[in-house]
This record gives sequence, structure tokens and C-alpha cells, in this order.
Amino acid sequence: MKAKILTLAYPSNDNYGAALQAWALKSFLEQNGVDAAVIWLCRGFASDFQIKRLSASRKYPHGQSLSSDLRRTFRLIRAPVEIVKTRIKDDKKNKKSERIRAFESFLRRYCYAGGRPLADTTILKRGINADAVFVGSDWVWRWWPLSGQIKDFENFWKVFFGFFPKREKQKLYAYAASTGIVPSKALPEFWSAVYGNFNKVSLREQESIDYIRDVCGVKRPAFHAVDPTLLLPPQFYRDFLANLKEKPKLCSQSYLLAYVLSSEYEEPIKRCIKQAQQHFHLPLICLNQKGEFSCDDALIIGEHCGPLEFLAYIQNAGYVITNSFHGMVFCTMFQKRFTAFARSENDVRQLNLARGLGLEERLLPYDAPTAAEELFDKPIDFAQVEERRRRWTAASNAFLQQCLSEERLTTIEKVHNCTGCLGCQGVCRSGAIKAVPDKFGFIKALVDEPLCNYCGRCGKSCPQLNRSAGYNALETQRYFAVLLNSETTPPPPQWLSVFNYGSDYLYN
Repeated sequence: MKAKILTLAYPSNDNYGAALQAWALKSFLEQNGVDAAVIWLCRGFASDFQIKRLSASRKYPHGQSLSSDLRRTFRLIRAPVEIVKTRIKDDKKNKKSERIRAFESFLRRYCYAGGRPLADTTILKRGINADAVFVGSDWVWRWWPLSGQIKDFENFWKVFFGFFPKREKQKLYAYAASTGIVPSKALPEFWSAVYGNFNKVSLREQESIDYIRDVCGVKRPAFHAVDPTLLLPPQFYRDFLANLKEKPKLCSQSYLLAYVLSSEYEEPIKRCIKQAQQHFHLPLICLNQKGEFSCDDALIIGEHCGPLEFLAYIQNAGYVITNSFHGMVFCTMFQKRFTAFARSENDVRQLNLARGLGLEERLLPYDAPTAAEELFDKPIDFAQVEERRRRWTAASNAFLQQCLSEERLTTIEKVHNCTGCLGCQGVCRSGAIKAVPDKFGFIKALVDEPLCNYCGRCGKSCPQLNRSAGYNALETQRYFAVLLNSETTPPPPQWLSVFNYGSDYLYN
């Protein structure tokens, strides 16, 4: 029976990156043999319908009586009717745009897997029915309480920080959780409590890891993970678009594409767009909605585009200008030249991405006085970018693989192959590897899982892992420890590491 895995992602109604990263993490988990779905999280009805009046409490202003119980029963019955009435009224008042319908269609089909909306109040009271829950990625840890007090926290965001009851043997993981910006205030008690809610913690920005460790004093290791959209290879997205039954309607000719998120620094981007128009002589298409970002002679199509159209327009663009993190991601996936602008001074997401993929020169400062026109014709070595992506995601892949494993890490590679040289212990910076004798009396390298930060140094230093011809430590996922396949089979004699081959021969 497949493990049931649910993911909690930032549920923005019309943000391309939020929808695509939720879908990407779900797709990656499904490729690894689990039954995955995204939780359709919504704010509880308590704020709209005052469910407190409908609770099981028997304390009413008019005292405890049969009539008060009858009133309570009537309200409980009437609550769903009131919810439907309010939704109908809201739909009439705010008609759903084509963009919202496209997002809802994408999320229902590719993320929610037929699930129903789940209120935050329900999760805080009953928990989540799943073998494991992954929380991540984009901005899920953005709205922390400024006071650092849990009591001042909105229920909706308590869920993302893991403040809900856990079921027996249920695991809770934070994968590539993003704070968006680096907090300016130290909240050690709050972040200690958050880390304590999760079995494993990984963050998307190294600056956030440094802040929680150095400023807040939380010593528990956190892994630096990549955004879920980077876990899947470029061919996955190309095949996905190619296999769509209903293809998005696109512009028939080449075009200059702009996608600009709200920012205080839009003038440098507008100057860059004008220079690009003069340079490429291409029509300008803008993926924003009317009123979000305006540029002369631009065809505004954002009101009609969902995640599928977002991917398709980037895939077919002649050149892209953006200040979006996921706009940069999919430019690299579809091998499109681009110019990117930092969105703000303290938003470190794009900087982490540019560093990881070796594209620092394509990311201009948020207040760049002039646009770098030399970037327009400067090629990008996408083969090198893809190689860096694969190397960068190898450790994140291994982190997720270990989260999905139901067993605890025990020794480097296979126990009967470990020579006890303890080279891995010498290179481990987190002190996670211990020298412990097994039941046969031989020294083995044991991994203390809570201390492991999944850096991969142990696998690179292991002579057993690296002795085979053509072995590439960056390509393998066998960095870390795995279980002994057979507890009844003794390991080979291990006198010294230099006699390893001889001991294998004698043992066999």
C-alpha cells in the first residue's frame, strides 16, 4: 500500500509560482511511489459565521435549558445553508475572472486530486489524516507574529508553522520553507517552537538558515533545499505541455515577454523593456493584469492566463524580462534568454537562485540606474546551467528520499561493505557520524539522523562508494546511510582499509 503524503503550500489564488511549486512537489513525490496531493487549505468559517455560537458549549446567555439546546441544534443545521448563501452572494458580487477560473481548474486537476476544502480551524482541532505532511515552499513562513507569541498568531498561518495536533507515527517535514525576506527581529522562542514541530527542517534561502541559527540561537541543523520546481528536469515540463489535450492559445509570432510583480522599483524595469523593444523589434506581451504593471504598447494578457498559459508563453517567448523568482526558474527550464531584476533590497530569493545556477550576471539590482543592454545578445550556456541544477538538486533529492523512507539511517552504504576506516567521520562538520561496534564487534560508522544536514561529504569521502570505475559522487543519491539488509549475515573481516579487497575475497 502506498504511503499517503499531503503537502501544504501557500494557497494564493492567482500567483503562478505558488501554484506551480505546489504542483511540482506533488509530482516529484508521485514519481517516488507515494500517493500525494496538495491540501486545499482555506480560512475557517468561524470569522464569517461565528461558529463559536455553534460550538458544543452549553453555556448560553439565557442559561442552560431545553430551548437553548434547540436553538443550538437549529444553528448547526442552518450553518451550511448560510455558507452556501454567502458564497453565492460573493460570486455575484465579485464575478470570477477568466484568470481565477484558469487557476482553479489547474489546482483542482493537478494538485488537489479531487480533495475538498479543509478549514484551518479543522486542522488545528483534529490534525491532518496522512502518513506524512510536507510544508513548503514559497512564502509559507513569511507571516510570523511580530511579537513572537503564538497566541497573537492568525489560525491560518499556525497551520504552516506546524502548530496542529499530530497523529500517531505521523511525520511532519518542512521542505524548502521560505520566509521571503530575512527577518529583522530575533524571535528565538518562536523559531525554537517551530523547529520542534517538525521531524526535519529545510529552508529555501541560506540567509534564513543563518538568521535562525546565528541571530535566534536555534542550534538544530536545517538543510538548504532548492525550490520544488527545480527538482523536476526541463524535459518534464516540455512533455507536460506537449501532451496537453487542449493547448493554450498563444501569439503566432515571436514576442518579447514581460512579467513584473509589484515593486517600488519599476522604473529600471520599464527602461529595460523599452531598450529591449528597440533592440529586438518584437511585439511586447505582458503577463500581468491591468493595473498591476503598465508599459507602453504592451498587450496585457494576465487577466486571461493561468499556470498553463504562464508556462506556454515563457516556452515560446523570444526574450523575457522579469523580477519574478519563478519567472527566472522557467526561463532556465525552457532555455530562454532573460534579464531579471531584484524585486527589493532584502528579498534574497532571486539571489539564491542566481548563485545556485551560476546566473548572477543576469540578475540586475532592484535600483539599477541603467539596464545592461549587453545582456540582450549575450548567450547563456544552458548546458552548464542544467549541470549546476542537477548538482544543486542532488542533495535536496536525497533529503526528500530520506524523508520518504520509513526506516532510520544506520550506516554508510551497506553495513557489510563498511571497512570502519571512519573517513566519513573525519569530514563530517555536524558531528553526525559516530564510531559504534556492531553485534559482531566490528566498528561501523553510525549516523545520528537529527544532526545530519545532508551535505553529502560522507559519500564523497567513502572509499567503498568511490572505488568503482566511473563513480560520480554528484550523480548518486547514495550519500548517506542505509539499513543493514540482513542482520544474520556477518560483515567481512576488517583488519585495515588497505586489505579491503583481500578481506572481500576471503569472505566470499
